[in-house]
Amino acid sequence: MYSRLDEVQAAILVAKLRWIDEWNAVRPKYAELYGQSLQDTSIIAPAEMEYRKYCYHLYVIRSERRDELQKFLRDRGVGALVHYPVPVHLQEAYRDLGLTEGTLPVTDSMPDRFFACL
Repeated sequence: MYSRLDEVQAAILVAKLRWIDEWNAVRPKYAELYGQSLQDTSIIAPAEMEYRKYCYHLYVIRSERRDELQKFLRDRGVGALVHYPVPVHLQEAYRDLGLTEGTLPVTDSMPDRFFACL
């Protein structure tokens, strides 16, 4: 098995663990503010389910005008990255599943709309 995590990165992460609960408690508060701010827009914010607890290490939104919105945010100093520009089932690592474009039409339509910020 291969890992992209080396010993130095692991040591840093171990040292950071003492703050993880604090960080995980703060992020949902920001996510709530984002959600309130996006209510009257065409942006689709993350939906929460009552039986889950979210830490929002990413705040993933959908927009039909993703690239334009990403530029708007970047111009104002807000980081916004495209995650998974290729649907997971179409990535090389999953080629042996035999899934092709069109197999999962909703998933196939998402790369042009999703990106993450927070």
